[in-house]
Amino acid sequence: MIKFPMKNLSYAVFCAASFLLLAPAANSSTSRAGAAVTDYASVPPSQTRAAKAASDAVDLLQGAVTWLNDLGVAKQLSEIFKTEDNFIEKTLKSTQQAGMLYLIEIEVTRGETDFFQVAPGGVRLVGAGSSPFAVAAARRNTPFTARYGGPSQGAVIDLDRSHYIWFAHDGTQVQAVAYTMASIDRSVAFRFADEKLLETEGRKEQIRALETALKRVEQTIKDEAIKGRIAAWRDTQDKTNAARREIEAKLGVELERQRKAEKTAQLFSWISTALSLAAQKEMVNLVLGDNTPADIANASSNTELRDMVQKLADDTKQRVDTYNIQFNTTVQQTTINYSKAIAILQESKYPVDTVPELKLNFH
Repeated sequence: MIKFPMKNLSYAVFCAASFLLLAPAANSSTSRAGAAVTDYASVPPSQTRAAKAASDAVDLLQGAVTWLNDLGVAKQLSEIFKTEDNFIEKTLKSTQQAGMLYLIEIEVTRGETDFFQVAPGGVRLVGAGSSPFAVAAARRNTPFTARYGGPSQGAVIDLDRSHYIWFAHDGTQVQAVAYTMASIDRSVAFRFADEKLLETEGRKEQIRALETALKRVEQTIKDEAIKGRIAAWRDTQDKTNAARREIEAKLGVELERQRKAEKTAQLFSWISTALSLAAQKEMVNLVLGDNTPADIANASSNTELRDMVQKLADDTKQRVDTYNIQFNTTVQQTTINYSKAIAILQESKYPVDTVPELKLNFH
C-alpha cells in the first residue's frame, strides 16, 4: 500500500493524489510495454517412444498409449507412416527445426461393437517448427490444403482417439511423442483468445524458427555471397531490435507520465474551487514527483497552475506520438528485414512452406 505524508496536506489533496496514483493505466492500444504473459500450453505428452525410423517409433507408441491401442488403427498407422519414413527423415534433416507435427484423425462407426479406423486422408502433416504447440498455432493461420474429405459415410470423428504425433530427431533415433487432440487444440484456442499472448508468443517462436533456418543454410550452402547476405541481415536486424527496445522503454515511461499529467489536468475542473492554490501545488508535486515542472512553484493563480499542468500533458502527448511514429518505423523495418530473410531462405532452397511459423505475420 502506498502511504502519503499527512502533515500539512489536506484530506482533499490526499484523496485526489490517491486517485491519481492508484488508478490503473488504461489498456491502450498505443501501449507497447505490457506485463509478461504466460502460455499455459505446456501440456505433458502422453507417451514418448524412439526408434531408428519414424514408423517404428509409431508402432512402439501404439502399444504404450491406451487410447490408441486398437489393433486395426495400429496396423493402419504403421502402414501409413512406413510411406512417410523417408519424408520425415528428410524434412527433419533439411529444416533442422526442433521437430515436425502430424495430425491423426480417427473415425468411429457406432454399432453393437464400435469400429475404429483412420479417417480417409486423416493423417496430415501440420508442419515443422520450434514446438508442437507453436506449429499447431501457426498452422491455424495457414490452413491445410484440401486433402481431407471428412469421415466415411456413417462414421464420425472420435475426438478422444484422434491425436497429434510430434517427431523429433535426437541424433541417432527418431522420437515420436503423442498428444491428445484436446491438449493441443485447447492450447491453440487459449492463445487466440488473448491477442497479446498470440502476438508475443508468435513473434518469439517465429524468431526461433527463422534463426534455425538461417543457421541451417549457413551450415550447408557453399555460396559465400549468400553467407555474406545472412551476416549483413543479422547486423541490420540487431540494430533494428536495439532501436526498437530503446523506443519501447522510452514510450513506456512517457505513457505513464502522460497518464498522470492528463488525470491531474482533468481533476482541476472540480478541485480548483475546493482547494487553495498552495494545496493544489502540493498535490501536483506529490503526484508528478520528479516530473513536476520547476515553474509550478511560481504559479500565481489557479488558472496559471492549471495551464502549466495542461501544457505538461500536451507536451507529453506530443512525445508519445513521436515515439509511436518511431516505433512503427522500426516495425516496418523489421518487416522489410524479415522479407529479406525469407527471400534468402527461398533462394537457398530451404523448405519454407514446410515451416508454418515462417509464414506468420508476427514481425
